[in-house]
Amino acid sequence: MKAILWKLRTVTTWHDIPEEFCPWQTAYNWFNH
Repeated sequence: MKAILWKLRTVTTWHDIPEEFCPWQTAYNWFNH
């Protein structure tokens, strides 16, 4: 969840999500479901 919020707040690409949150693919899949 933190990764999705970070993505929306920073308006960046999924690939730029810091790995400390989770792999970008996981956040992307959560967001698209």
